Amino acid sequence: MIYVNVWEEVTVKDNYRLIGTTWVLKTKRDGLNDIIENKARLCAQGFSQLQGKYYSKTFAPTGWLNSLSTLISHTATNNLSFEQLDIKSEFLNSPLEQDVYLEIPQGFDRDKRNVFLKLKKAIYGLKQEPLPWYCYLYLWLVNSGFSISKADSCVFYLKGNEPIWLFLHVDDIGIFGKKIMGFKNVIKREFQTKPLSSAELMLGIKIVHEPKTITLAQSRYIDSLLQSYGMSNCKPTATPLIPNSHLGSSS
Repeated sequence: MIYVNVWEEVTVKDNYRLIGTTWVLKTKRDGLNDIIENKARLCAQGFSQLQGKYYSKTFAPTGWLNSLSTLISHTATNNLSFEQLDIKSEFLNSPLEQDVYLEIPQGFDRDKRNVFLKLKKAIYGLKQEPLPWYCYLYLWLVNSGFSISKADSCVFYLKGNEPIWLFLHVDDIGIFGKKIMGFKNVIKREFQTKPLSSAELMLGIKIVHEPKTITLAQSRYIDSLLQSYGMSNCKPTATPLIPNSHLGSSS
């Protein structure tokens, strides 16, 4: 947060509401449900924000599953590359329009009585956090030559001899195309990113790459449902219906 200049230290008037903070620990897993990373995030206690004064709009578009499926199908059919790019601390890149002040977080070596933090960029936990990030990324992509899909606000494309398609899901970007390294080098100059890799998990869907084939599976989601309903040890059973049966309206 200090590296990307998220806040500045200020003194606040007595009549201004201060937003508290909390540390949130998160475990990131891969498509096999194995732990790949442990994270600690400083989050704002956005439940104390007043609408109209500290935030206005909170909606930010999210990509459609149908759009992702269509892009994956096109990629498999035409033997294109499907890579995944993860932008580090995505919300910390987007400027804030409203004035938001934080209490000094736990663990910071500051005098809590006199100094507070004025946010210059969005952080996790704010009511409006997703929207500034989407707007910031949208403007950057358009200025970089991309066009937005009329069917899905989270799909962008770059025309040319080697077209590129992008599918946005918060900090994850699915990249589809024949040659995508050029785009990778461009976006790395603007954002801190994790190493580019073949897409393995997006929208909770496990992605398996094979020649001319991309397989999608939701075994992780199914396992979580079974665990939620206390059925982790249940045994499969044959479906009691004859294959190729046709059901009428009265069935």
